[in-house]
Amino acid sequence: MREFSDNELDLQVWNEINSESDGEFKEDYGIVEEANPTSQDNTIYPIDCYCHFITDEIISLMVLETNRYSQQHLQAQELT
Repeated sequence: MREFSDNELDLQVWNEINSESDGEFKEDYGIVEEANPTSQDNTIYPIDCYCHFITDEIISLMVLETNRYSQQHLQAQELT
């Protein structure tokens, strides 16, 4: 197996990346909607951002699918 010098490795790893597109962003990016603060001082904490994306509907779906998986797993063990 051939060994590479540090210079050769640097040349292999750090190459200029040419963009295939010269397009520009035309719209807003990042979080466009504000998360609702739940604190008295209206500070937005990480949990506020979490709750903004992970809604009660998503939690319910996670519970439903976790319970379904559990039932399938237990049934499979009963068969063996």
